[in-house]
Amino acid sequence: MDLKSLLKSLEPTEEERSRQENLRAQIDSVRGRLSTRPESVRQDETIAAISDSFWEFGSIPDDLLQALPFTHKGLVPDTLPRAWETYLDSLSLDCRSRFAYPEFPLLLEIANWYLDEKEGYEVNHALAIYEYLYQNLKEPDSEYRHHLGDFIPDMVRAYSRTSDHPRTVYLMNVVAEEYQASRLDEESYLSVLKLKEDLIAESRGASLSSDEQDLLHINRTLWATIGQRDRTIEALSDERLQLLGQLARARDGTVFNQANESVRTRFGELWCSLDKDARNHFALAEVLCCPPYSEMVPGTAASAFYKAVNREIWVKVFESYRRSHEDFVDGIAKRFDAISSLIYALSAPRNDIGWNLENSAQVRKALKAALVEPEGVLVRDHINRLKFLKGERNKDQHPESRGTSSSADLEKLVQCIWKDNWLLVFLKLFQRHSDEVAL
Repeated sequence: MDLKSLLKSLEPTEEERSRQENLRAQIDSVRGRLSTRPESVRQDETIAAISDSFWEFGSIPDDLLQALPFTHKGLVPDTLPRAWETYLDSLSLDCRSRFAYPEFPLLLEIANWYLDEKEGYEVNHALAIYEYLYQNLKEPDSEYRHHLGDFIPDMVRAYSRTSDHPRTVYLMNVVAEEYQASRLDEESYLSVLKLKEDLIAESRGASLSSDEQDLLHINRTLWATIGQRDRTIEALSDERLQLLGQLARARDGTVFNQANESVRTRFGELWCSLDKDARNHFALAEVLCCPPYSEMVPGTAASAFYKAVNREIWVKVFESYRRSHEDFVDGIAKRFDAISSLIYALSAPRNDIGWNLENSAQVRKALKAALVEPEGVLVRDHINRLKFLKGERNKDQHPESRGTSSSADLEKLVQCIWKDNWLLVFLKLFQRHSDEVAL
C-alpha cells in the first residue's frame, strides 16, 4: 500500500468542497427557519436535511429530529411492528427512499437518538425503527441480512426496559443464532448473555432452584475467565508490537525518524499536546502502514492505532477524572479500556450504562461533553469510527474467529482514520474540553 498516495486521495476536491458548502448552507437554512418560523418548513425539507446531515457530515442536529412528526407520534406496544412502515406510507416517494431500510445506518442513528434523548414509553420510537429493520433484514436471502448484528443487541437492551419479556427472550435467541452464524462478534454476544442472566435472576429471584443458582454462578465465572483471556491476548499483542518496532529499527535505523516527521506534519500543532506514549504508538502505526509491514502483517497497524487513541483518551479523560473519583474509574478500568468505556457510555441508553457503579450518570455527562461540537451537536460519527477501529483491532487479535486482516482491510482503516482529518478533529475535542471532562 502506498500510504502517501492513499492519503492524498482522501483530500476533498474543490468541487467536493463546494458541494458540501452548499449542502451545509441548505441545512442551516432549514434549521434557522425551524427556530424562527417552524410553520414554514415542510416535512420533506426536514427529512432531506436529516439525511444530508448524516450522510455528508456524520451527525444529525437535535432540532431536526425534534421537528420530525414521527417524534411526536404516540406509540403503544401493539403498534410497534408496523409503526415506521405506516409512517413511511404517509411520505412522498423521495422521503420514503431516504428513510427506507437500505438506509439502515441513518435509521439506526435516529433510533439511537430516541433511546438517548427520550424518556419513559418513548423508547417505543426506537423499538418501532428496530422492528421495521428486523422485519426487512431478517430473511435469509436479504442482501442486508449480515447487518442484523449491527442493532439486534441494542434492540434486546431496549426491549429489556419494557415489560415485553417474551419479545426480549425471543430476540436474545436471535442474537445467539447470529453469533453461531459468525455474523455477530463475541463481545456483543456475551453482553447480551450477561443481560439474560441478570434478567433471569431479577425475575425469578428466590424461586431459582439450587441447580439454576449454580448455573448462574458458573456463567458468571465464565465471564471472568473470558475477561482474563482477553487481557492475556492484549498483553501478547503489546509484546508483538514492541518486537515489530525493534525489528523495524534493526532493519532501518532511520525509519522512526521518518515516521515521526510524517505524523508530526500531519498532526500539526496538536502533536506536542499529545501524550508521549500516544505519539510513540502513532509513529509505530505509521511504520506498520508502509511496506514491508503493510504486506506482511497488515492487521498490526490497527492495534498500534488503537493503543495510541486509547492512551490519549485515558490520559485526557479518565486519568484526570480519577484524581477525584478513584474508586469509580478503577472500577471501570477492571472491565473496559478507555475506548470501550467511551463507546459504551455514549452508545448505550442513559438508563443502561451497565457499569453498576455510583456516579455513572455524572461520568456519562462528562464524557459526552468531550464529544460536543461548538454548536452543541453530538457527533456520533466519532463513535462509529471508534467502533470500526476497535473491530479492526479485534480482528488482528482474534484471527481464529474473525479471519486474517488483509491489505484491503488496512486501506479501509487508513481511510476511516484520515478521511476528513477525522483523527485530528476527534483528538482536538479532548484538548479543548479536557478541563470540563476532568471535573
